[in-house]
Amino acid sequence: MRKLKILLLIAAFGILFSSHGGTPIITISISGCGKKGCRDLNETHSNDVHTLKCEGKGYTKCEFQYLPGFFNKSIINSLIDHAQINIENGVYSGSFGLNNYIVVWNHDSSIQNSIIEIFINE
Repeated sequence: MRKLKILLLIAAFGILFSSHGGTPIITISISGCGKKGCRDLNETHSNDVHTLKCEGKGYTKCEFQYLPGFFNKSIINSLIDHAQINIENGVYSGSFGLNNYIVVWNHDSSIQNSIIEIFINE
């Protein structure tokens, strides 16, 4: 049964990725952060790829400080919050759309690692 769930999840992500060009515009990686926040944040922007890595238990919220002007920073951070709230409530994978953005998340509870990806639905 577990293998079937994993295969269905992979298929669902495959369909979602193919409908959005397969490449997220924003990727957030969260590893080992605590309920109060993260210790280390590393934000990078290169061409059309924007990455945020948050690691270790600390007190800083895992969110972008700088995004190119064409992004709605409020919506992006709301999508990140939506994914994190779902993960905290035991929904370890899923997707959600807001305006023309789609967020997809996956969390591995065995190693406390989350990947959150955001796509633009054009």
